[in-house]
Amino acid sequence: AAQLPRAAARGDEAVLRGDLVRGRPAAVDVLLRGGGRGGLRGDRLALGRAFPLYLRKASQATQREGVVTAAFFSASGEPLAARPSISAAVAAVRKAARLVDTPCEELSTTEFVAEAVRVAERFGCGCEVVSGEALRDAGYGLLYAVGKAATRPPALVVLSHRRAPGGDAACLVGKGITYDTGGLALKPRDGMFGMKMDCGGAAALLCAFEAAVANGAYGPYHALHCVLCLAENAIGPNAFRHDDVLDAFSGKTVEVNNTDAEGRLVLADGVAHVTSPDFAKRHGSPVALVLEAATLTGAQMIATGRRVAALVADSDDAERRAVAAGLLSGDLARPLPFIPEWHRAEFKSHVADMKNSVKDRGNAQSSCAATFVYEHLHKTYKGHWLHLDIAGPAAAAERATGFGVAFVLAFLNVHPFLSITTSRPPPRAAARPAPPGRAGPLDRPTCPYLPAHRPRPLPARPPSSLPVPSLSSPFPSSRSALRSPRDFLRSAGGPSREPRGLAPREPCSQVEAPSLGISFKISGPPSRPPLLRPGRADVVSLPPPSKVDCSTFSGPISFPLYIWGTSALDTR
Repeated sequence: AAQLPRAAARGDEAVLRGDLVRGRPAAVDVLLRGGGRGGLRGDRLALGRAFPLYLRKASQATQREGVVTAAFFSASGEPLAARPSISAAVAAVRKAARLVDTPCEELSTTEFVAEAVRVAERFGCGCEVVSGEALRDAGYGLLYAVGKAATRPPALVVLSHRRAPGGDAACLVGKGITYDTGGLALKPRDGMFGMKMDCGGAAALLCAFEAAVANGAYGPYHALHCVLCLAENAIGPNAFRHDDVLDAFSGKTVEVNNTDAEGRLVLADGVAHVTSPDFAKRHGSPVALVLEAATLTGAQMIATGRRVAALVADSDDAERRAVAAGLLSGDLARPLPFIPEWHRAEFKSHVADMKNSVKDRGNAQSSCAATFVYEHLHKTYKGHWLHLDIAGPAAAAERATGFGVAFVLAFLNVHPFLSITTSRPPPRAAARPAPPGRAGPLDRPTCPYLPAHRPRPLPARPPSSLPVPSLSSPFPSSRSALRSPRDFLRSAGGPSREPRGLAPREPCSQVEAPSLGISFKISGPPSRPPLLRPGRADVVSLPPPSKVDCSTFSGPISFPLYIWGTSALDTR
């Protein structure tokens, strides 16, 4: 018996009537009753996933095509009319699954390019294709190196559609590795099976682009681009090697220390292409969003599981809207840490600008892989960047799921996924201001499904009325002598209960610890220190030209530092 996947929207019910008998086609009647937050959108998409398109069984030639009849009802039992936009979304999901299910022998990079060209011809979109040695000559050294050993050449495909003059553009960048052997870092037997699905990102974005263009609108953007980075990571005399130093389109050099980390290489050239000033000049619109999707890391399944994608964004607003798009579409996604200041150290190289794989495989691999791609954005790019790792949810039970299509449509506010911007309730709190230099279409709408950040209010009485310990008192010489901020306040004659916030009557200028032989001196114009709360490690910043002077000492030390009732700052 056929069953709907468990990816149906929460709160909805789905019932299948009929059997799919082995060797015999059968009619299937589907009754969908919706009433949850996602309506019937998630169930209809799940229905499309339940009946994949690609099949090569010998018995298929003697079978007639089966018929699936679906009836849609509201929560009150009223019949609902089928909408063309929902049918287009379901067709896009099924097509993406078909592309991923098709083996590389039938869907090489050349056939994938032909699929993209057919989409461009159908809707009159602009189409640019750079393939083979032309990639190397044009400066796409990373993409060319990954695919140069295969019998079919690597290619960079750019599809462009404009619905209105002027305005901003959104760019979709997909990883399309039609087969991944691991290169010279050869995958094991069990690890290589199923690697035809390594093109899941490019397939999802191509089909989402097709559905969005067919709809005729994609949110606040006036232009939409889809960039497919296509290659087969094969083994041969021309395969790229460990220790090779490659020239990226971004101008950076990359030392190869893992040929099986090829997805980030092709994506790096793709994002560098769409964020270059020349790209915006040629297409007449500044790029305000770069959304890339890839089956990038196996570590994603450890971080967020096999059914939930991992997302990395460079702005809080894009991250919140991505989570809301996942909830609305059923393609769930959850954020990972984005700390490039820490993670870029994993790619340190002594002979090039960076390596292509991490030094420590236990240090947030998925976040580090996203950071590698982020490092290749053009330095003048001011828009948003969103990375989606779909290594786990792109397939289930050796079948492609078409994951990512509905997510992109919901993120771009393509009908029927319009609730992110049109059906939002009154905000519960003032929206957090966007980071400087990141203003764009994503900064205007707010997310209706995530509560706005509401900081805990400070005490009503003025902080100056609270007793303040003497900050010039010597600190104890051991960590065990001072157990908590409460002990410090009690020893200084303060209240036995921790206050919510403390502020000194006068600006503190010096803190000494004679028993440790060290003192910290803060000099600069006087200013009122901010309110600090227990349990938080707050940083006090003074206006320039403030500076901190520290006396010299020998040997490493570690001691707890308590200021104004905050938690300990472990200083070494």
